Amino acid sequence: PQEGEIRITEVNWAGSFDDQGTNRTADEWIEFYNTTEKLLSLDGVQLVNGRSSSRTLFFPPGHSIPPYSFFVVGRQKGTYTLLAEDPDWHTTELSLSNTEASLVLQTSQGVILDQTPSGLWQVGINDTTELIRASAQRKHLTLPGNEWQSWHHCEEVHWEQCSISSKESWKPNTEQTFGTPWHFSVL
Repeated sequence: PQEGEIRITEVNWAGSFDDQGTNRTADEWIEFYNTTEKLLSLDGVQLVNGRSSSRTLFFPPGHSIPPYSFFVVGRQKGTYTLLAEDPDWHTTELSLSNTEASLVLQTSQGVILDQTPSGLWQVGINDTTELIRASAQRKHLTLPGNEWQSWHHCEEVHWEQCSISSKESWKPNTEQTFGTPWHFSVL
């Protein structure tokens, strides 16, 4: 892939809460989008700062993103995730920082395909008092990923809209976690 062909579109960096208040900090995932009309191989693609031990998560051979489609990488699957379906690639090596954003998607040659802004997360919700979590969402594919004004999250005034529009993405009784995996941002 070339620069801009794959976009980072959503980052669920804080995990999730179910309706019983169960804290699922490992229920992290990141969503990518293929902006082209061709099948894009993820062979050799790397997510810098996507893994705690060595900091770089390497995509294994055999994964690709169909044209104009989403691809979700998740740390949990089955009963351990609140996602309605298992991620496209499940890996327990995924580990997203709850403080530092700075994710870089690049090729093995170091070509940057896309990136989030650097520094502390300014979008996304990790409210351990009210037991609410919301993913960081890119506003639009054409906006630069490395600028905070290109990102947002579901705010309280939009929770009902976000909950309704993302219901098919989540298991039933998941009213405390907001995001739109496998879908464009709703706001």
